Amino acid sequence: MICKRVGRFENLREHVWFDRRSIANILSLALLVKERRVYFDSAEKNEFLVFRGDGSVMRFVDAGQGLYVHNTNDIKMTLRNVVLQSHPLTPVTLIQVQTKLPTVKSNMQGYTPQQVKRAQLAREQMGILGFPTQKDHERYIANNLIHNSQVTIEDIRIAYDIFGKSIPALKGKTKQKKPAVVPNTPLQRLPHKIFKNIRNVFLCCDFVSVNGIIFYVSKSRNIGFATISAVNNRKSETMINETTRVINKYGKRGLTVNEIFADNEFHPIIDAVATIHVNLAAAGEHVGDIENHNKALQERM
Repeated sequence: MICKRVGRFENLREHVWFDRRSIANILSLALLVKERRVYFDSAEKNEFLVFRGDGSVMRFVDAGQGLYVHNTNDIKMTLRNVVLQSHPLTPVTLIQVQTKLPTVKSNMQGYTPQQVKRAQLAREQMGILGFPTQKDHERYIANNLIHNSQVTIEDIRIAYDIFGKSIPALKGKTKQKKPAVVPNTPLQRLPHKIFKNIRNVFLCCDFVSVNGIIFYVSKSRNIGFATISAVNNRKSETMINETTRVINKYGKRGLTVNEIFADNEFHPIIDAVATIHVNLAAAGEHVGDIENHNKALQERM
């Protein structure tokens, strides 16, 4: 049966599902607890008590299959004839909770001091052997593969019962989980209209220092795309490597660097990028585009 109608239930603000053909209608417990007090204690009775606004109480008894039913023909109960046993809550501290968990100290209580001492000896021997499994350790003792061993199979089993699994063994033998598959990220092509207008790149590059850290900075004039990377020095090798890296970055998107604008210190890159025209500023002068960009970086970093 499919229920498509909703109706109003007495003393509830929200609508509930309703069907005239059905012998019963379903109420949501989550809806009831928002507007009414609901009481349930399985130690007393397997039933829900819903307190209504007029002082009466609705009883929902277990009908099987996970459903609780209220018979509307039942005599209404009131707060006076409903006896709710109040059980004072006992404060539980963190220490009390921990004592309920199995601990090594509690596990030792079932054995004699001599058995505990021999179990410790068995666990020490397990470490000397490179932390074999309990089954392999017992096989070594059963086949007399460890000469003059004072540890018995019973000692190994008691050690496992007291101390549980060996933590170093778990750390050394736990397999790494299979890494998640990285999805393919295809490179998005530039729209033809944009690609046509910015195909030729005019690149400005420079070094900038912020708090003693040297950065290689580049910015294209016509696109406005900027890059920045920390470097160890301002040597010729660093200039060539960083400039080539930026040129290749544009090349991956089908863009061609036609001209490079830089300070006079970038003279060593001329031979490294022979196919690109390098326009160097005169001594004592700077490239205005990249200088303004550097000032903005220094103020924000």
